Amino acid sequence: MMLLFGTISFSTVNSADQPKVEWKKTFGGDDKESAYQIIQTDDGGYLVIGDTESYGAGKEDFWILKLSAKGSVEWNKTFGEEGYEVPNYAIQTTDGGYAVVGHTTSYSNGLKDGWIVKIDSDGDLEWDRHYGGSNNEVFHFIDQTKNGDYIVLGYTSSFGNQDNMWYLKLYKNGEIDQNKTFGREFGGFNDATKTKGDGYILTGWYEKEGDDTYNSYLIKIDTSGEVEWTKIYSDSSDYLATSVIQTSNNGYAIAGRVKSSENDEDNFMLMKTDESGKKKWTRSLGGDKTDKAWDLTQTDDGDYVIVGMTYSFDADPYTDLLLIKTDSSGQEIWNQTFGGEKGDCGYSIIETDDGNLMTAGRTRYHSDYYILKFKDDSIDNEDDDQNTSDTPFTTSIMFFIITIFISIIMMKRK
Repeated sequence: MMLLFGTISFSTVNSADQPKVEWKKTFGGDDKESAYQIIQTDDGGYLVIGDTESYGAGKEDFWILKLSAKGSVEWNKTFGEEGYEVPNYAIQTTDGGYAVVGHTTSYSNGLKDGWIVKIDSDGDLEWDRHYGGSNNEVFHFIDQTKNGDYIVLGYTSSFGNQDNMWYLKLYKNGEIDQNKTFGREFGGFNDATKTKGDGYILTGWYEKEGDDTYNSYLIKIDTSGEVEWTKIYSDSSDYLATSVIQTSNNGYAIAGRVKSSENDEDNFMLMKTDESGKKKWTRSLGGDKTDKAWDLTQTDDGDYVIVGMTYSFDADPYTDLLLIKTDSSGQEIWNQTFGGEKGDCGYSIIETDDGNLMTAGRTRYHSDYYILKFKDDSIDNEDDDQNTSDTPFTTSIMFFIITIFISIIMMKRK
């Protein structure tokens, strides 16, 4: 009698819900590159923005890649001079081209200037402009209006009351139409998004007076840059917001970091508010070491997916790219890591037109752009890490089956 032995594996993680890698790409040279945002373009491809030390003219330059739907490079362009140029946000414009904002030291009036680069659909420069005073200015967001003008949001330490939010309304050619500062002395402005009605929501952080912990905030403005309301999230927790979206029920979801109550390490933060900014709940997500969230998206089914980096989940002493998916109430559904041996991080996540996920970041192993395109809801991580493991229940089942087979053999022999 021949017996075939195998294993039956049960897992506490619902692996059928985890993403499968459709393709992954790295792009870069001999030095360091990081991808900070990815957007889907009208032709079904993707635009990736980040900075490069390998290419271009300066210490760090804008590096913009246009990818096909399968991830092949259609064109790549660098913009900058001898200094540091770092992009933060890009949009596809109504003429089929792109507008990218960030900051520049090469063309600065002071330390840093806000910088906008307008390119055509082939990545060729149409115009660029820098804006600033004697100190620091950085742009974090751009939107195009119905008449083709632009609204740019950032922060300034040259104008207003020190480290103010900065609103610029620009004509199509980049000339200033309106220029406003608003807000209190916030320490950092990290992200903004357009709201479903007219206006924009901004988020960031500032240091609590007298200690080294942080508060986070939301500021709602109209299309003219007038503040409609401001909410400060200040309690015993340490909140540092990095990303904001408007949710399907017209509220807002904020991702960032929060100190764990158990070990004082940073965890992923997910905060949900109503449409007036009133906090409904906050979740701390991650492992027992430092985990930092950078971006989030809401999927068509109402769940949230957050991307960032982790020292937990066997990533220490380097980091892995970490994805965490939660339901609409912030309860974790799954988490999964991706990366190699030398440190990886995700800075941007989107849901693509086909209903799947895509992330952009950096892989320090090659110091390259790191792009992951997912499909389906089944697990297939190739050589990447998976946060699934057999449980004691698995071992018990295997032992039980083997015991039955051995008993049958013994009975036959008798």
